[in-house]
Amino acid sequence: MRRYVAALVAASLVVAVFPLAGLAQQQPSFEEVSFLVRRGDALWVIDTSGTLTKGKVESFSGASLRLKTWSGTREFIQPDVLEIHWEFRDSVGDGAKRGFYVGAAFGLFLGLTANERGVHNGEAPLAGVIVGGVYGAAIGALVDLNRNSQRTIYRADNISGPRRLRVAPVASRDRKGVSINVSF
Repeated sequence: MRRYVAALVAASLVVAVFPLAGLAQQQPSFEEVSFLVRRGDALWVIDTSGTLTKGKVESFSGASLRLKTWSGTREFIQPDVLEIHWEFRDSVGDGAKRGFYVGAAFGLFLGLTANERGVHNGEAPLAGVIVGGVYGAAIGALVDLNRNSQRTIYRADNISGPRRLRVAPVASRDRKGVSINVSF
């Protein structure tokens, strides 16, 4: 029982001390988003019909967005857009830096272990830091090179109509039918 109370108190403190910062953030308007993205940026747009369109920005004004997709050019006006997601690559330098730190720490550990066993004359920790850091930086850079991230930069405030309609079959020994879920 004491563990349960301690866990409950700890969880309450975490919630009280670390407020949810995401609730305080305000979504930018369609016009403000036009200043955030540049020509050639990759965007994913969900329109009012629920269609997802992926493409690169050709032009973006406060009233409309023009995307170049694989099938041609598509233009969206502000009332037709529900969400805009911005796709971007992670920084390779950041991955290399973090990889260097992890690799250097691991190399230092291995070097201290080898030095303690008398395998080397004291250069093992320094060599371990250098070799481990170089390998770690290379691995970190390769991981971030292949990593794309996505961020929602616009979400419409006034949505007229359902955002999602899900229809699923329901089948069991004693039930047959359809489940319909409408989300607003």
